[in-house]
Amino acid sequence: MSYVYDLSILLEGMNKAYLQTILHLELEINPKDLAEWILDRLNDHKESLLIKRVPPFITSDILQEKHEEKHDQELDDVIESVSEVISGLKASEEKVAEWLEALMC
Repeated sequence: MSYVYDLSILLEGMNKAYLQTILHLELEINPKDLAEWILDRLNDHKESLLIKRVPPFITSDILQEKHEEKHDQELDDVIESVSEVISGLKASEEKVAEWLEALMC
């Protein structure tokens, strides 16, 4: 099982939370000590996931599926925009129909 995406999200969240806290409270900390502490906690999470054999929450399959859905939606949006432009052109109905048909192939 790969936890790379889940652990990346956890790391990003921990970094953001600590940075906000440090800035808000104007704390003076040793960045190296904080980085080591965060990575140790991340390693603790990883070990716990491996021991408990918890399935990953975010997988490459999920990301691939969502990427394809987003790509498909973006492509549909482009086709719709181009169709609107073609439909608005001053050309014969026959020519517009021909262009729209070519777009849909």
